[in-house]
Amino acid sequence: MNNSIFLVLDTETTGTDPATDQVVELGFAATTLEKTVGCGSSLVKPTIPISAGASAVHHLVDEDVRDAAPLAFVLGALLKEWHERPETIAYAAHNSPFDRSFLPTLVDRPWLDTYRMARRYLPDLPHHTNQFLRYQLKLDVPRDACAHRALGDCITTAALLRYLLTGPAAADFERMGTKEFELLVDGPLLLQTVTFGKHVGKRWADVPRDYLQWMVRTGGFDPDTTYTARHYLGL
Repeated sequence: MNNSIFLVLDTETTGTDPATDQVVELGFAATTLEKTVGCGSSLVKPTIPISAGASAVHHLVDEDVRDAAPLAFVLGALLKEWHERPETIAYAAHNSPFDRSFLPTLVDRPWLDTYRMARRYLPDLPHHTNQFLRYQLKLDVPRDACAHRALGDCITTAALLRYLLTGPAAADFERMGTKEFELLVDGPLLLQTVTFGKHVGKRWADVPRDYLQWMVRTGGFDPDTTYTARHYLGL
């Protein structure tokens, strides 16, 4: 797969709800397992205002995108070269469900989620955000790659993807192929350490059985937590 290309994507948006919010910036980084081979970004004109909360993250305001093109045009113009290449085998994003929800037309290739990959293959790290991993793993990212802007985040995610696919995730990726690997990454995680409640900081393997039974009986936990509780109950 040395010649394969992964199309890393990142969106900045008017807010966090894909049912009502829209894209205001789209970035991409095309990467092989060795290096980034192309990248770019474009502002996108939404039909609704950018919320103050979103601006506080990416620092884009309505005036910045007033003369930008709509998303459909930007998608075609920005990604055309890489999207049409047969060696482009997958999309990738950090917390891909978010970006996928704002790019619903991109369904022709698997999506690799570097956030879930990092949680699966680097479970002992205290955080798995893009920027924490950038510095913790000393990824090869230019100093001027700005966090919370589409291009900078894509460049960081591309470096993280290379690190994972040629390092801790390499054996699974090579054995499974892209589609099966996507299913593994999106599947439930066996968590290592409790991050909430009265057992916070304890290893899940050491959590009392009656507490695990209460969790399963009560419900309402995220899929990874529920899966972990059921695992240690032998269910």
